[in-house]
Amino acid sequence: MTQTSQIINDYNNLLTKQGRPIRIRYYNITYSGADYDQEFVTASGTDVWAQGMPFPLQTETGGADRPYLEQGLITFGDKKLFLPGSITVNSLTKLMFGSPNVTETYAPIQNGWIQQQLTGSVIFSKVFIRTLNNGSFIGEI
Repeated sequence: MTQTSQIINDYNNLLTKQGRPIRIRYYNITYSGADYDQEFVTASGTDVWAQGMPFPLQTETGGADRPYLEQGLITFGDKKLFLPGSITVNSLTKLMFGSPNVTETYAPIQNGWIQQQLTGSVIFSKVFIRTLNNGSFIGEI
């Protein structure tokens, strides 16, 4: 086993032991009519289950997340989530914590995901997430 593979394996084992179950649902935007006057967000396939570790932001002066706050990318109420490198997210991804019942629902912040790589392999993803207060995207069906 290469050193990179061992690091990925160790990280995934940490998530398995210490992480929380997360249901990841991917969505597509569809439009009705030829003039694109109405927009719908629909699920695009089956859910993916993963383990992830959510953390509060480090927004104090000198904190790791402070530059993102100062740039306006994140707000004080947001969180960061660490996922396996094999999991990808985009702005049309819903992250649901809890198994079997969903207790919290989040969406990744636009352009708020960072994939950490080592020798071309993604070790983990850090995703800034924001609560979906009503549990749904606007226009979700």
